[in-house]
Amino acid sequence: MKVFARLLFSLFGLLICIKAAPGESASADPQQVDRALANLSAERWRDRRDAVAWLVEAGASAELPLRRLVEHTRNDEARMRAQEVLDRIGRLRRVEPAMINLTLAGVSVRTAFERIADIEGAEIHTEPPGLLASCAGAITARYDGQTYWQAMLDLCQRSGLELGAGPGGVVLARKATTAQAPREAIGCNGAFLICGRLIRWSHDAGDPGRSVRIELHTEPRAELLRGDWHVSLTEATDPHGQSLRALAESGMSMGGSEKLADGYAWSVPLRPVTSADARIAKLRGQVDVVLAGQVVTGQAPDHAGDRTLGGPMPIHLACGAVSASVLRVVPDDSAWVMEMQVDLDPAEVEWDAVMQSLGSGGLRAFDPDGHEFKLATFSPAGGGPSNQVRCRWARDPDSARPRLVDPYKLVWRVPGKTVRVPVAFELTDVKLLDR
Repeated sequence: MKVFARLLFSLFGLLICIKAAPGESASADPQQVDRALANLSAERWRDRRDAVAWLVEAGASAELPLRRLVEHTRNDEARMRAQEVLDRIGRLRRVEPAMINLTLAGVSVRTAFERIADIEGAEIHTEPPGLLASCAGAITARYDGQTYWQAMLDLCQRSGLELGAGPGGVVLARKATTAQAPREAIGCNGAFLICGRLIRWSHDAGDPGRSVRIELHTEPRAELLRGDWHVSLTEATDPHGQSLRALAESGMSMGGSEKLADGYAWSVPLRPVTSADARIAKLRGQVDVVLAGQVVTGQAPDHAGDRTLGGPMPIHLACGAVSASVLRVVPDDSAWVMEMQVDLDPAEVEWDAVMQSLGSGGLRAFDPDGHEFKLATFSPAGGGPSNQVRCRWARDPDSARPRLVDPYKLVWRVPGKTVRVPVAFELTDVKLLDR
């Protein structure tokens, strides 16, 4: 009976571990991760196999420890297996927010943010780069199922730091003093950090025209492929309760969507303001975005040999739910023109999101020496799920090469699965920022 009870208890514990380790929303125990990392070089092959499987299931929670192992271990076998796990984890992207379950008891500011980074599986960017090492004080906090951004914003309040948008995405910086320029209004919803500010219609300081700029930044482990141009703006009121959304009501609730390093931005025109210091007391609305659930990489030609992009056509490339055939690559003045036939499964991936991804850095071409061509134009012939795409590859103007070299290989990174997500936002005290 005692043996049966011990067996039942062990089975129950195993089920708890299986439930807690994998997935987009759970985080693995750091001690379990350390044990699994140690077993990557275990003597028994079953232990090594189980460690790889467990780490893959742990997902993002194991990513940073795996990277550190790859960088610092002298054990080639452990490094090889760790890299294998990293390659498999790297394809996955969050489409739901990470849930943070963490207790911090008197730890340093640096340790607190690093623990959040370990759970998310991505480094936190700071400005300046060594900011966290210079922060004094201790952090005591408890998070039970808060999202990544909720936990980050709470840590900012406790540490005197703040989140802000930089050219490369969200960065952590020291909080601005009251004497400094106003900052964006910030909120969060699920996997998204939402920033808002007012901008002028013109450079004339006396121009009463205003637009509201709304930025969505994803969690580090999420990837926002595309944002719909339309913004549903349901409320934009000044401190006196007057609506500023007259133009939005007339159908102009858009200003074009703009791709950011880690998200998207929209500018929505508002009613002209009556005073230069007008602000939005409350802003509410919704945007629709498309996230990558999985990212797949590949190259053509996909094997060693004499075959290159300058050889016989067609050359085929398949990556999950997306495939392509390079039909021809021909010289044109000081560039190469390439025509491809792209096909995809519309049940898995959205055509416009794939085209956006390929045209904004997901498609790259190289010469035999590894020098990259510049993608000058990217022109889909029409909507999917099957159509031709025309690209123009130019020589890098900064290159020391005197002439255009033959193309050798094509490398692409495409979403293997896409998910459409409606994102509601609500911000308060949205101020004018002249930048």
